[in-house]
Amino acid sequence: DLATVGPQISAPFAGVYRVSFGYSGYYEGADGSGPSAGVKVAATEPNDGSLSAYERLAAPWMVGYRRHNISKTFYVTVSAADLLKMRYITSAGTGYWSDRILEIDPIYVQ
Repeated sequence: DLATVGPQISAPFAGVYRVSFGYSGYYEGADGSGPSAGVKVAATEPNDGSLSAYERLAAPWMVGYRRHNISKTFYVTVSAADLLKMRYITSAGTGYWSDRILEIDPIYVQ
């Protein structure tokens, strides 16, 4: 988590939701690594291995202080009260994230 956690949303009902998230970011360094973000769904952390329960954004390589804007939308099935929370990833150096958004829209609820 960053010093300012989130954004995060609890699903009000069990069902299928469209999840949209995004951010502006930049990277301080020159090793080809950039800041990325993903959505933790309940206990499933974002990682590079699977895109089934979340989406991870692989940001373009950023050198110096060049800013990029990224957004992503995916669908996920959740239980009532599951927490959806943005998580932040950088492989090296210092990443910066701002203008963070997270939105869920119900597609089908039970």
